[in-house]
Amino acid sequence: MKRTLLLLLLLCLCPLSAALADTPTVALFYGPNAPLDELKAFDIVVVDPDHGDDPVRYRKSYSELYAYVGVGEAHPSRTWFKDIPGTARLADNRDWGSLILDLSQPVWSEFLLDRVFAPLWQKGYRGFFLDTLDSYRLARQFDEDAQQAGLVALIERLHQRFPGIQLILNRGFDIVPRVKDKIRMVAAESLFQGWDASRKRYVAVKAEDREWLLGELRKIRDLHGIPVLAIDYVSPQNRVRMRETAAQIQALGVIPWVTDAALSTLGLGGREVVPRRIAVLYDAREAPALNYTTAHRFLEMPINHLGYIAEYLDVGQALPPDILPDKYAGIVFWLTGAAPRAKAVNE
Repeated sequence: MKRTLLLLLLLCLCPLSAALADTPTVALFYGPNAPLDELKAFDIVVVDPDHGDDPVRYRKSYSELYAYVGVGEAHPSRTWFKDIPGTARLADNRDWGSLILDLSQPVWSEFLLDRVFAPLWQKGYRGFFLDTLDSYRLARQFDEDAQQAGLVALIERLHQRFPGIQLILNRGFDIVPRVKDKIRMVAAESLFQGWDASRKRYVAVKAEDREWLLGELRKIRDLHGIPVLAIDYVSPQNRVRMRETAAQIQALGVIPWVTDAALSTLGLGGREVVPRRIAVLYDAREAPALNYTTAHRFLEMPINHLGYIAEYLDVGQALPPDILPDKYAGIVFWLTGAAPRAKAVNE
């Protein structure tokens, strides 16, 4: 009886394990100064192209940069925002301070092709993460069929104009059957943990919402054979919950990525990059050069011997805001009686 149960368990687990083994790992980082060396641990890395990363220089046989493109919304921070045709404007998204666009308008599709995708393609991007596909639902009035038809037409135009393009859709579930041969993956946000933009706080997803979303993802994965990705949001200070959430997602046969609400810290997913930096807070007044300070003389060698990299931060200068567990394995305070200059550390 025990052997029969074990065999049944293995039969249930094997398809899931095989499916996960064949799917790529994915990371998303939208902030400036993306930690590209660490992100090379992932097969696909989605970045905000406005921050100037070079996809050609980055490209490796094992890792590729994808460009984030908001298809259904645009934020005023985009350089081309002021040039958006008036007829393409549908509504405002007050929670995010962005403009919702009318996907049914051919003028908006042409604008995206010429002003957004073409420059990014010329720069070297071959993969794109298409976001805000369902934002038209936030408008008071819209023609759903027309919006979806416009989105399908845009995807077809992208393949015609940019042969070999790779696309990841963020939601857009209703159009997947019509473009299933033109997309690489489908993503969705907040399977277990999410971000409430109106109240600016992290929240647990309600069970009924999770079951609905999981049903959509399973349909896409099982019926159409398309890999699915879940992007969940957890405070970067709570690394334990991040790991737990990623494990929950992966156990369902879904590619996980767990990060902060702004996607500006190094999250974790199918892989977790172990930080190798040690932040050494020291007083630069101690010596005329860094290599003469006691921190460097007595810490550098043991830190390097243990496989870490020392990153020296002068407490007399403004400290970076991202001294977080995703980037640093630890912090060393080496303050030789410089308490007055250590005020920034307390703040």
